[in-house]
Amino acid sequence: MSIYKIQHRTRYAYAAPVIDCTNQLMIYPLPDHRLTVRSHAVSITGQPEVALFADYFGNQVGVFSLIAPHAELVIDSLAEVETHAIQFPMDEEPAAAQWEHLAGLRTDVEFMDFL
Repeated sequence: MSIYKIQHRTRYAYAAPVIDCTNQLMIYPLPDHRLTVRSHAVSITGQPEVALFADYFGNQVGVFSLIAPHAELVIDSLAEVETHAIQFPMDEEPAAAQWEHLAGLRTDVEFMDFL
């Protein structure tokens, strides 16, 4: 198990003040059996309210708008995550049988977006 601190900054500097902007944030760590999110904070210029939703794949996505004139937009994300060892399955099945199983997944709708 390892613990990581991840810092990300997105900065927009406009040539002239922008009156209105709407943005989508895809900076949220996805917790699962391999990753625990210990903490996560997002800071945005102007401190707008961020609406959160889950996308088709289960990722957390944020949406916000800034309606005050601004010449710069800064989005900071700071996360602390803990990784966990991956338990690999036993590989006792013959290779030919594994390939046959994978061929059957070719038309599985669950995996269609990854083809």
